[in-house]
Formats: sequence, structure tokens, C-alpha cells
Amino acid sequence: MNKFCYITILTLLFTFGFKSMDLLAFNQNKDNVEQIKQELKILISNNRLIVENPDKETVLEIFSIVGVKVFNVKVNTGTNEFPLNLPKGYYIIRVGNTAKKIALR
Repeated sequence: MNKFCYITILTLLFTFGFKSMDLLAFNQNKDNVEQIKQELKILISNNRLIVENPDKETVLEIFSIVGVKVFNVKVNTGTNEFPLNLPKGYYIIRVGNTAKKIALR
């Protein structure tokens, strides 16, 4: 039952999307609110996963398409690179509050 609920929640989150990470910086006048967008980038190249610009130390999780966790590692701020030794297929990558669907070919 728990696996079914987890897959249903992931499906709903992907259907309606995740909000990107936004930071608010206040001007000295405190009247103007300036929005600074720090984008998290998740790239895959030659069986290597590259994570750029996480806003804080967080956890990177990779799930198979059926919801089974297949990879888990701590991610530091800055640029992080990890080797992926996963079979071909579709996966869901989650870094903090951001998730992305990928296909390994």
C-alpha cells in the first residue's frame, strides 16, 4: 500500500510540476522586493550525473520509474559530479525540492 501511495504522489507532483528554487533579496529601501533566481541544473553526460547550483547541502535521490530508490548520495553546494552505473531506462532524479525525469540510453 505504501508503494502505491508513493507512486501516486510522485505522479501528481510531476503532473502539476515543481516550483523552481527562488530566493528573495530585499532592497535597502525595503519598498522594492527583488527576486533573485538561482537555477539548479541537472545534466547527464556519458553515464555521469552533474548537479550544479544547489542552494544548500541536500540529498540526491534517483528512483526507478516504478518508485524504487536506486541511488542516494549527499550533494554539497557548487558543482557535483557522480558516476551512474545504472541500466538503460527511465528514472526520476530528486535534489531537494526539485525533481527531473531522465532517460538513460
